[in-house]
Amino acid sequence: MLFDAPGSESSPLTVALARTMFALPLACLAGAGLPWALRRWGFAKWLFLLPFLNLAVAFAIGLAIHVHCGGKLVCR
Repeated sequence: MLFDAPGSESSPLTVALARTMFALPLACLAGAGLPWALRRWGFAKWLFLLPFLNLAVAFAIGLAIHVHCGGKLVCR
């Protein structure tokens, strides 16, 4: 539904939002599997936050769309 409006497929913010939404399942799988696979390293326990990082990026892009484009997904 992001790309229903004519011209929205060429909006960089809309495309970025769609890409982060498509990447969320991969971030969830990585956040579940990488801490287990890399459990011997100390930083591995923080990898479970990958899905939250993805959601934070999607929120930031949504906020940018709201501020710069007036909430419309057609913005250049």
